[in-house]
Amino acid sequence: SRVRQALFLAPSPPPKVKATKDEGVARGRCEEAGRLRCEAVVLHLALAQLESEAIEEAVLVAGAAAATGAKVEAAASAAALTAPETKAEVAERELAVEIAQLEGEIADLTDRREAATAAAAAAMEKQRQSEALTLELRAKQEALLEGGIAMRAEAETLRVKYAAAQRELEETALAYMQHKDEANRMLADERSKLEHERSTQLAQLATQRSSLAHLKRELDEQRGAFANKPPPPPPPPPPSPSPQQLQQSQQQQQSQQQSQQHYQQHHHHQQQHQQHWNHGHDGNHAPPSRPTQLRG
Repeated sequence: SRVRQALFLAPSPPPKVKATKDEGVARGRCEEAGRLRCEAVVLHLALAQLESEAIEEAVLVAGAAAATGAKVEAAASAAALTAPETKAEVAERELAVEIAQLEGEIADLTDRREAATAAAAAAMEKQRQSEALTLELRAKQEALLEGGIAMRAEAETLRVKYAAAQRELEETALAYMQHKDEANRMLADERSKLEHERSTQLAQLATQRSSLAHLKRELDEQRGAFANKPPPPPPPPPPSPSPQQLQQSQQQQQSQQQSQQHYQQHHHHQQQHQQHWNHGHDGNHAPPSRPTQLRG
């Protein structure tokens, strides 16, 4: 009955769960250690029962020996009873050694499990850092992509502005060439007009010079005639002039004054043309400079 009670009170094996290979081996050894503990308990109970039976038999034998005096048989019986106790102690020591070995293996497996847990935690930390770096890299890539898009848009805007500036420059160059051609034509027309005016003025100046020379000759002749003419005798007291004589005298004086004024005007006009000619023919004989007025 004690053996059945010990077997009934023995701890039941733990439920089976899904584990790794090492944990399965450790669990199997733990189950084996539990089974050995159960057997050790059973052996202890059996040993106690044998001890109690031996004590009862020893009491009975001692009483019988005391009663009958058979001490030799009692000693033999005691020696026979102590033999199973020695075997039980040996079995208990062997079981204790095996249990100690199993506990050492369990501790080793526990250390391995803790090391594996730490390695798994380190791996998870590395994975977390890798995920953080991946997110950071993705954010940088998105920022670079956005920056590239912005730079591409800015480059497109600059290209459009450059094209517009290029077109404006071409239009300005075309307008400049047109204005330049028109200015060249106007300069050519103005130059031809100036050449025509210059030739006309030269012809007029030559005509004026010839007329002035003719007038100068006439004046020189008149001066010579007046210088070679002997002085007239003192006139008698003039009679009172008639109206016709007064008119003729006034006409002569007016004619002389007009001739003198005409000479002075021609002389002054000649000096002006001479100055104009000298000014226009200085240096490389260029025509007189005039302000050029451009149309448009």
